[in-house]
Amino acid sequence: MDKRPILLTGLLLSLGLAGAPAQAASLDQQQQRHQQRHQSVREQAQYDTQLQALKAQGNFTTLLDGLERAGLTGLLTGNGPHTLFAPTDDAFARMPDEQRRILEGDDVERLRKLLRYHLLPGLLPGDSLGMIEHPQALTGQLTIRHADDHYTVNGADIAPSQIVTRNGIIHPIDQVLVPYYEN
Repeated sequence: MDKRPILLTGLLLSLGLAGAPAQAASLDQQQQRHQQRHQSVREQAQYDTQLQALKAQGNFTTLLDGLERAGLTGLLTGNGPHTLFAPTDDAFARMPDEQRRILEGDDVERLRKLLRYHLLPGLLPGDSLGMIEHPQALTGQLTIRHADDHYTVNGADIAPSQIVTRNGIIHPIDQVLVPYYEN
């Protein structure tokens, strides 16, 4: 009788690793579900890229200008996936003057940080907004809340309609998200 399987099982038990294969299988299942969801979202795509979608919508010109100045358009044309909380032109127009200087000034790094604060790695579709309260943007943590049948991100209203692209999701918002260190 070969005692190696028994010894191996005993060793795994003593190291607390007996559940490792089950945990690995569970992680594989989670990854498969994530990939299926990602594929499902991509199949709903209205545009190839987030950059293409923003241009086609017509009410994101200030955001597009800022992304160009900051050298961030490549993020919106790459494979992604990314979730973008996209302030409309009206949102930028309502910014206080001192914050608006970030858009118009020479400090490109400061502009880059401001705009990256609107971008999340991965997909966060509208039907999942309530599942995560504090998503991590590229330059800080955001807060998503649900109130009165709609969602907000850091107090900005998230439009009920999302724009789906092959490389991500765009959620139009009515305010510019300003990191705490800029307030």
